[in-house]
Amino acid sequence: MAIHYLDGTVIGEKDCSTKAKSLPINGTLPENLENAIREYGYDYESKRKGFDDDGIPSYDEDEFSEYLKNSVKQNESVIILSNDWAGHYTVVIGYDDMGTPETEDDVAIIVDPFDTTDHTSDGYTICSYERLYAQMEPEVFGIPDNNYEFIKVKRKSS
Repeated sequence: MAIHYLDGTVIGEKDCSTKAKSLPINGTLPENLENAIREYGYDYESKRKGFDDDGIPSYDEDEFSEYLKNSVKQNESVIILSNDWAGHYTVVIGYDDMGTPETEDDVAIIVDPFDTTDHTSDGYTICSYERLYAQMEPEVFGIPDNNYEFIKVKRKSS
């Protein structure tokens, strides 16, 4: 969904799960998802709770809110790994700050492959930003150093 949102390319779920080496019990590890994104010819940027790939401190709640807003303005989607459903990916494609400087009333617009909570099951849902941020846990899948917060898919390299 992140790639489809970026440029309209449709990738089948089975093909994607094969490339990302998804397993029935553990699902898809973030590094395997990154490899699949690269294999499809896209760039990505990943951040982790605490530090990113270059050892730079990761975003706090307000900085991450700004990061999401800027990503949406650039038509770039952000894949979030949360502790929802014991480890679940969703894709942020929109952000509404309600015109206020605080984040407690902000809402993220999400594409969710397991959209079962809003009675339409169309793949789109919303989530309180603060709930979304709180769900980005470092120990998803029970692996202590599996501390990805998010992966932003970027346009194909030229």
